[in-house]
Amino acid sequence: MQKTLIKFGFYAFLIVGIHYFAAMRAGAYFDPFYLRFTTGQHHSMILGTSRAAQGILPEVLNQELGETYTEIGNFGFTAANSPYGEVYSKAIWQKLDTANQTKKNLFIVTADPWAICTKNNPTDDVMKYRENGLFLDNMKSIGKVGKPNYEYLTKGYAESWGKILYRPVTTKHRMCLHENGWLEVNVPMNASAVQTRTISKIISYENLLTDFSLSINRLAQLEQLISNLKKHGEVVMVRLPTSAGIKIIEDKLVPDFDKKMCIMAHKYSVKYWSFMNILSEYEYTDGSHLYKGSGRKISYEIAQMVRDNKASDCTH
Repeated sequence: MQKTLIKFGFYAFLIVGIHYFAAMRAGAYFDPFYLRFTTGQHHSMILGTSRAAQGILPEVLNQELGETYTEIGNFGFTAANSPYGEVYSKAIWQKLDTANQTKKNLFIVTADPWAICTKNNPTDDVMKYRENGLFLDNMKSIGKVGKPNYEYLTKGYAESWGKILYRPVTTKHRMCLHENGWLEVNVPMNASAVQTRTISKIISYENLLTDFSLSINRLAQLEQLISNLKKHGEVVMVRLPTSAGIKIIEDKLVPDFDKKMCIMAHKYSVKYWSFMNILSEYEYTDGSHLYKGSGRKISYEIAQMVRDNKASDCTH
């Protein structure tokens, strides 16, 4: 009996030790979200879906605007996890540090049609929203400082913890999540590879058109978010560019998207800048997401627009 207990204790200790080692090794290359839950709160934030997560670099904004604005972090996720709604808003307030600062706070609220639509939910029932029950909905330690964040590893990371150790090798660093929240994606950018990924993305988006529909509730939640963020700093709304093929699909999904955003921006006296009229000036990994070089370029342009107090793209 004693030998059995010793063996059990040894194996239990071994299992706990392996999991602890894996948790401490969790970092930039195993998961596209984790580090956003280990770096504490932000005074200034970039918000949105994966387009924002991959397309706007806090490093560039901080270099260009750091003398005037507090350090900004990227808190964008995906169209599944962070469409505008109650779940994302609650997560933002967990991440936001509202303490007074000597510098100004800046909130870059990116918007795209998918972020204000419901999926397979024609009645716009908030109880059926796709983000319900996912990690942003379940977590209470979003503003945590330091690793490991066991809550995310248990509630948000659905795969084997063993992958924490070997995924950085198997993925060959195709994905790197920086501590400032920017998700760097490294994929082949030759014409053939880009075309293949873009065609696949267009087909995927076309198939989604029948599932997605504009949500009045999400629009209202986005309005409320902007109104609340204005109490803590400067808010600008941004629509990041896509390839022409993706734009055609999004124009079908929400034909008057820019008009709706302009009405909202005017209502709350914030700027709305759309890059959809200069699509060819940027490179995309798959037609929907900016390649990192173009992300750096557009981040610099956004910083310049903020610094120069550029007028909104809307006409009233």
